Amino acid sequence: MSATPSKKYFKTVFKKRKVSVFMVFFFFAVILWFLTKLSANYDSTISLNIHYYNVPQDKLLLNNSATTLKAVINAKGFALLGYKLHRKEVNVNLSNASHKGGKYYFTGTKLNNAISEDFSRNVTVRSVLKDSLVVNLGVNIEKDVPVVADVHLNFTPDFAIYDSLKISPDTIRVHGPQNMIDTLTRFKTEPLTLNNVSENISKTLKIVIPKQLSKLTFDKNQVDVSAKVERFSEKVYIVAVKVLNVPKGLTIRTFPSEVKILCKAAIKDFKNISADDFEVECDYESIKNKPSATFMIPEITSASKFAKEVTLQQKKVDFLIKKDDE
Repeated sequence: MSATPSKKYFKTVFKKRKVSVFMVFFFFAVILWFLTKLSANYDSTISLNIHYYNVPQDKLLLNNSATTLKAVINAKGFALLGYKLHRKEVNVNLSNASHKGGKYYFTGTKLNNAISEDFSRNVTVRSVLKDSLVVNLGVNIEKDVPVVADVHLNFTPDFAIYDSLKISPDTIRVHGPQNMIDTLTRFKTEPLTLNNVSENISKTLKIVIPKQLSKLTFDKNQVDVSAKVERFSEKVYIVAVKVLNVPKGLTIRTFPSEVKILCKAAIKDFKNISADDFEVECDYESIKNKPSATFMIPEITSASKFAKEVTLQQKKVDFLIKKDDE
């Protein structure tokens, strides 16, 4: 007789249950085997990141120093698995290094000991897969470097800076390796453009530090930029022409005997300016060996301290030479 449907059902359930029990025991067996294996000691090659400490105060770690290495270690499987998943960082004490000139280095036993110091007692460093570990240090120095303001100003008509654009501080102190510091000549601020300027300027600007200098130390990262702004105008002053180095026995008259000077200054300062503040001179030496000369070139030799710009309106003056006994 064929099996009834109920008997077939129970047989199927029983078989599935047997498979499930088998899989559970198999899974636990694998885990126990895996744990047993990980509890044993093995030799394995691992990669390490290096962090240096006790760097001499007058030195700075350079970028071309070694930052990674490989080592063969003996440790339990659990530890090795952890080192494989997460690269270990070892701290290397530079006070234990040999050094010559600017280079610090570890070789042989010293290198092995330097790496071993950062592992637990349960880990043995068999060997380091590198003959030597070289650490390049630069000499730390300080230097004051000028700061230049990258400022572009467009003024309202008739307005201008009264004296000069001021930067405070105008230098910054930079600390770092000598080979980098020696190349520095100046730093620029972030760019600033102002339009229709008619009032005093006061801005704080960041100093632009190139990425390749990011490891240097700076005592300031910004400067204050300021300037007084005034309205300017122009005024003409009439000044007598003087002739220098005239030989005894000669008299020289210029035509005209007075010239016009166009003076540009802040409107507030014109009350402090007079024609007596200016001097215009010609030099007899410029024409004494030129019998055919008919004119001299006048020059402004003195001007008011309040004048921003001065322009001589006459580019040349005629002259007449007369002997005193004539």
